[in-house]
Amino acid sequence: MWVYLLSVGGRTCCHVISRVNHGEFLLDDGEKFRFLEFLRDAESFCGADVVTFGLLDSHIHILLGIDQESEVPEGLVISRVRTRYGDVKAQELLHELKTTREEQGEGAAQEILFRYRCRMNNLPAFCKDLFQRFTMSYNRRHGCIGRFWSDRYKSSVVEGISEHDTMALATVPA
Repeated sequence: MWVYLLSVGGRTCCHVISRVNHGEFLLDDGEKFRFLEFLRDAESFCGADVVTFGLLDSHIHILLGIDQESEVPEGLVISRVRTRYGDVKAQELLHELKTTREEQGEGAAQEILFRYRCRMNNLPAFCKDLFQRFTMSYNRRHGCIGRFWSDRYKSSVVEGISEHDTMALATVPA
């Protein structure tokens, strides 16, 4: 997986590339549709904004933005948990937070929220979630084991002329 980073005003714009293991052409139209579902799910939970993407038969490209400098407010954590895991899990989390605050204090409640916050606004957590969940789904559906994505990755910084220069995004290879 290759990751290119461009930070502009606290927002990190990333070009992520991941290749199928051994360069195989395993991403047919059905798999691309499933990958897109996982991409949108990871996007909403992690707080990323997918600008554009390219799904090819042997690899993928994603251009996304992540606000890595801000902490996710509690209400947004609950909302994202509800979107990702459903109403029951969100209600369980709300009950756990209320009970913990009453019995152990605010610090303990913040530790519970940290378990979710550490996966939000976080590029490595976004990539891990996306690629791991897709691999597990693919392997289950096709009776396979092992990795789907190549283990090779490279990361480089994409720099503009100035903080306000967004032309660097236009030069990221697609």
